[in-house]
Amino acid sequence: MAIPLETVATAIALAAFSLYSLRGKLLNIGGTLLADAFGLLTFYLGGFAALLTLIIFYTAAIIVTKTGRRGTDGHETRTAANIFSNGAPAVVCMLAGNIPAFFGALSAALADTFSSEIGVNSGSKPVMITTLREVDKGTDGGVTLLGIAAGAAGAAIIAAAHYALFEASAATSVALVAVGVAGSLIDSLLGATLQGRGLLDNNHVNFLASSAGAALIVLLGALL
Repeated sequence: MAIPLETVATAIALAAFSLYSLRGKLLNIGGTLLADAFGLLTFYLGGFAALLTLIIFYTAAIIVTKTGRRGTDGHETRTAANIFSNGAPAVVCMLAGNIPAFFGALSAALADTFSSEIGVNSGSKPVMITTLREVDKGTDGGVTLLGIAAGAAGAAIIAAAHYALFEASAATSVALVAVGVAGSLIDSLLGATLQGRGLLDNNHVNFLASSAGAALIVLLGALL
């Protein structure tokens, strides 16, 4: 019996992703294995279009991680905890069969990644989201206009994937960009408060922000 073409494409895509991530030290072995597991589960539950969305998400995150901090201290190798905090909310939404929430979670996660990795290059000092007072770069809860704009660009990538692969809806695309930016700002707010007090770490904050993106798109869908 012939193996379905989508299954072959999935195996090739995940193998290429794993090799690239490990050789480039973008992910450690645990992070790579968990990312592959999330990919397989997404393919099984949502089909190749859902997996392709996840590949777009990871690819965009990898590119911005490698290039966004050029001229700074560089990027750190991501672990399974990093992958779980950013990807688990989306996979849970897929398990629940909620496609909009799946995209909302990814939008918030990618918006936050773009905001963090590109915002650090801002020529102006960040301001604390809770007080609007200037803080040093890298301070939890600090935001810049460049970072917010970059977050919107990251969210737009996920919105474009939804438009091309699932539903050609301009309204949904706008909503996904909005919840992505909102999720990124929630990440900063949690960083300024709970993380700043040592009650949460960065992975906890990322998980909650991504979950917020999923919840917000569901709420918007109920209101519209």
